[in-house]
Amino acid sequence: ITRLGTGTGTPFVDITNANATVNNDVTTYTIGGTNNAQVVGGMSWSNDQGGSGVLSSATPWEISGISLTVGANVITVTGTNIYGISTNDTVTITRLAAGMPYIIITNAPSTWDVTSTPYVLAGTNNANVVGIIGCSNAQTGVKIDAVRYSGGLSWTGTLELVSGDNYLWVYGTNIAGDAVDDYIVVNYSDYIDNLLIILSNDYQRTILTWSNDIQNVTILAQTNQYYNTAGPWFVLATGQNSGYVHETASNYWACYYKLIDATGASTSRYDVGKMTFDIQQSDGITKKENWISCPFELMNDDCEIVQQKSFDLMMVKMCLNVQGGPGFNRDFVQSQKTIGNNTIQASYGNGTWFPTDPDATNWFANKMYMIVINELHPCKAKPLTMVGRVPTNEIEFVGTIQQSDGVTKKENWVAYPYPALSTFGQGRIADVLTAQGGPGFNRDLVQSQESIGGNAIQASYGSGIWYPTDPAATNFFGGKGYMISINELHTGAATNWYSPKPY
Repeated sequence: ITRLGTGTGTPFVDITNANATVNNDVTTYTIGGTNNAQVVGGMSWSNDQGGSGVLSSATPWEISGISLTVGANVITVTGTNIYGISTNDTVTITRLAAGMPYIIITNAPSTWDVTSTPYVLAGTNNANVVGIIGCSNAQTGVKIDAVRYSGGLSWTGTLELVSGDNYLWVYGTNIAGDAVDDYIVVNYSDYIDNLLIILSNDYQRTILTWSNDIQNVTILAQTNQYYNTAGPWFVLATGQNSGYVHETASNYWACYYKLIDATGASTSRYDVGKMTFDIQQSDGITKKENWISCPFELMNDDCEIVQQKSFDLMMVKMCLNVQGGPGFNRDFVQSQKTIGNNTIQASYGNGTWFPTDPDATNWFANKMYMIVINELHPCKAKPLTMVGRVPTNEIEFVGTIQQSDGVTKKENWVAYPYPALSTFGQGRIADVLTAQGGPGFNRDLVQSQESIGGNAIQASYGSGIWYPTDPAATNFFGGKGYMISINELHTGAATNWYSPKPY
């Protein structure tokens, strides 16, 4: 048995660094590794781009200060055993031709929403970005050269916006053509948002508020008539900031408002309005019923459309009498729990509501309300003013109309959803009725009042024809209440009523 000495076996060399890519400013590199005991004497290293050296075979080992040229540097470490049998390992260190570029936009809007154009992009970059820094809006396709400042380490670029989302880009390259970019998305609205209308506590004035960053606004108005029959818009006020008070609003039965900014480029996305109704009081002998509804979309303080608001927010009490004593002496407001459901009510006395149901003191946009004035309260009519957003949808879902149970007629107390005048045909009320032929007592019918607080009128519907008791009985008037009565012959599933916008 012959035992070989150290250095006679198979040699092994291992570079423990992985292949790497370094920036242009890295000019030297350090590698390390191990070898087995069969490597004896010295070892050597070389860079195929130039440079070499020797090192001890003691393990582990390290080679520092290896010079790098631009591009791939293949570094080889070689060792031999006592018989001159060699082994090696290699690692590739790639030095970039230029430093990695860096660029960033620093003035993105906090909410991504902007209300003016053009938009000035601004940002910074590192010294590896050379030449032109470009800016572009992907929505317009326009590309511009940014203006560079601070020795080329900051920049601005001015871009025009279009309505909607705008993808704004900035881009640059280093000397080797390596590209870098950054982008933001801004939403440009050419509308004035968050337009809100409220009524003053004395019920006399309307107050308009809107987005606080839109100032010097021109306010347009139209007055006195229904929205779809009103005259041309006129300038009510110019150079106004949010919180405008229309002092003479109470002079007009109805008034509608829209806004335009100082440049004329931005307008309010929707109109708001107010409509005042005369709530008839008692004649001192009988109670007086006033069938009424809200012709606007209801809004909360955040300008969101809501389905209901409290009687107090709707200021219903402005048309009622503060009666003390027993409940049968009070004015009250009746409605239905849901359309076609049981009747609920809330009476009003000594500044307090007395409801029969929690919903009895909430005003729903799609319901009719019956304001009943007690016979103890004979006086001139009192105003009730409704304010809100003019609907903009092409068609509105009004409500689900309940059919009969086959035993009794079914009443559905509903609102017409627009501050407008239209025919029953335009409002498509017949879609939820049965075109019953034969005698009139078998027909469905729609009841309303001549004027709010006036005599009841109606129009029955049979075989595709309306049979009115009054010419106005087949028209919708914004603000009136309507009672759809389904004949006991007409049972079946409830039907949804959708009414198109009449303007």
